[in-house]
Parts: sequence; C-alpha cells; structure tokens
Amino acid sequence: MVKQQLMVKQLVPLATISDERLFPKGTVFRILNSLHALNPARPAHYDYMLVPHPEEEETMMSVNVTLGTIKAGYIISYMKATHTLNFITAKEVKRSLGIEGVFYCQY
Repeated sequence: MVKQQLMVKQLVPLATISDERLFPKGTVFRILNSLHALNPARPAHYDYMLVPHPEEEETMMSVNVTLGTIKAGYIISYMKATHTLNFITAKEVKRSLGIEGVFYCQY
C-alpha cells in the first residue's frame, strides 16, 4: 500500500487568526512536537483533523491524521460546534488546542 500525504501550501499560526473565523469539518491543524528537539526519532509535528462526533451533533473532535505514527487515530480534544453545527470558531480551536506551536494548514 502506498501512503500519500497532501502537500501543505501554507502554515498559518493559529494565534494570528481572528477568533470569529469559522473552520469546517475536515480542517487540519498542525501542532509542533516540542519533544522532537530532545529526541529526533520523534515526529517534528502531528496533524489533527476536525471530525464530527458520531453521537453528539454539537461536538467535533480533533483526530490525529499523521501518517506513519503510532498516534494516528488518537483523539486529542473535543470542541463545541457553532449554531450551524458543521463549523468550529477559531476561538474554540484556540481554547482546545492552545496557540503556541499550533498552525492552520492550507492545502
């Protein structure tokens, strides 16, 4: 099986994005791995995708989608969706993931 990974065109620091910005399901955020500097065998970053919760329509999950790591599939956090239910505000993403070393991936 051949693993393919989408090429990120631009990484936008989450801290620079307006709190009102809406992100749809499928959006990917990259979190730099601070442990990489201490142990280069660890990945330099992990990518997390916004995925709807299967049982709670007002909740989205951030799921690790980093290929080739043992953390692939891990859920790092849960986020409350907006009134439109298919979007998360940047403010909620910042609350959930933090802002230091967190980037919005534009493809």
